[in-house]
Amino acid sequence: MNEKIIDLAQAKKSSSTAYAGRPEGEEARKIFKLDSIDKDKSIKVEVVFPPNTTSLNPSFFLGLFFKSYKRLGKKRFNDKFKFNLNSVEVSIKENIRKDISDGIEECERTINSNNSIRALFK
Repeated sequence: MNEKIIDLAQAKKSSSTAYAGRPEGEEARKIFKLDSIDKDKSIKVEVVFPPNTTSLNPSFFLGLFFKSYKRLGKKRFNDKFKFNLNSVEVSIKENIRKDISDGIEECERTINSNNSIRALFK
C-alpha cells in the first residue's frame, strides 16, 4: 500500500486559520490531484491539519472531498482517507472532528438529495 500525505497548509492562500468555501476546496482538490488518487486503489491518504487550524467548513470539505466520497462510497472513502489532527491544539480537536463529520454528512445529504430529484423524473 502506498501512502500519500496531504498537508492542508499547502491549500492556504491567506493567514486565515479556517478552511472555508467550496471553490477553495475545489482548488485544493486540484492542488492535491485527488482525481488521480481516487482512481489508484493502492493509495491511502493521510490528511494533515496545520497547528493553527480552527475550523473546516462543510463547503470547503465538499469542494475538496465530495467527488471522492461520491466515487468511492462511504466505506471506501473512510478506508482511503484518514484525518490527522495531531498538530491541532487539543482544545480545537473536537471541533475539527465535528467539522469533518458535518462534511461527511453533507456529502451524504447531497448524494441522497440528487438521487431523490432524479427519481422524480424517471
